[in-house]
Amino acid sequence: MLPMLFVVFGLMIANSLLFSRLVGRPLNHLMTRIEEISAGHYREQDSTFEHFEIARILDKFNYMANRVKERELSLLETNKKLESEIVDRQEAEKARIESERRYQQLVEELPVGVFRSSADYDGRYVMVNPAFIKMLEYKSTDDLTQKSVKQMYRDPHMREMVLEMLFREGTGMGLAVIHGLVNDMGGAIRVESRLGQGAGFHVFLPKLEGGNLDGQESPHCLPKEGSERILFVDDEEGFIRSGKEILEQLGYAVVTAANGLEAYEIFRQNPGSFDLVVSDMAMPKMTGLELAKKVKELNGRIPIILCTGFKEGINEDLKQNVGLYDILLKPVLARELTEAIQKALEMKTT
Repeated sequence: MLPMLFVVFGLMIANSLLFSRLVGRPLNHLMTRIEEISAGHYREQDSTFEHFEIARILDKFNYMANRVKERELSLLETNKKLESEIVDRQEAEKARIESERRYQQLVEELPVGVFRSSADYDGRYVMVNPAFIKMLEYKSTDDLTQKSVKQMYRDPHMREMVLEMLFREGTGMGLAVIHGLVNDMGGAIRVESRLGQGAGFHVFLPKLEGGNLDGQESPHCLPKEGSERILFVDDEEGFIRSGKEILEQLGYAVVTAANGLEAYEIFRQNPGSFDLVVSDMAMPKMTGLELAKKVKELNGRIPIILCTGFKEGINEDLKQNVGLYDILLKPVLARELTEAIQKALEMKTT
């Protein structure tokens, strides 16, 4: 759980900073949110955790946020230096990708995972701005070796092992996470390694139709405001507080509940007073799935969005059988949540 906790922290910090910039919120609430979520996750664990410095997480985020502007790429975990090369925008074909969030995570995880799985050598990292990455349709990865985002470094280890979990030091999840991200995006990853000469990781992602980015809405535009009434359910106080603040700043009226049973009792008293339900999946007393079924019995037209950290068993059949509007995978970006809410409410009015 500790690696996932780090990921959640990083994305929550990014979300909070983004919304602070968009709507002019003060930033002094961040440490309170981190402490709340940390305490909640700690209570759920039976393991003994080592102490860590929150400042390291903040430093890592600040570094990653400015990595495109720097000519020297540094990894805080290893104190190594990488000579970086930012591919010029004009050299990359404009294209869209299926998931900007997954791609962003891929770019940030790749150097960390590679260094934790490699010997003590320096190397070269070639990176393209996410908005203009060269995306290519492919039939086999053999045709695209020289046109991919890649990282070359000296690595004497067997390439068959590097994508496995718990390989070498650190969390043991870095390259396994990268492998999963690439698979989720419908892409492929090829590993080349020669003893004493180095290794290369070549990531191939499918191009989507209509790849020209001109005229698309800026990713930093403010989300649309609303006035609808939303029931927001989660068993973590920190998530409830953050979600409520974000949605209320966009004009929504938000009623919160700490578990499925409490949410059901609130909804049962007046089923017609809510326009949308957003709920966590795994909760005590009543799961989000059980809550969704009971809510649908009282109001069959209300859209429901569930959030879960587990992909197993999540499919279109489940959504249709229960009558869910959408299922979002945690950690959920603030913009991802607000866009899903807006689309669900628009569908309800049509």
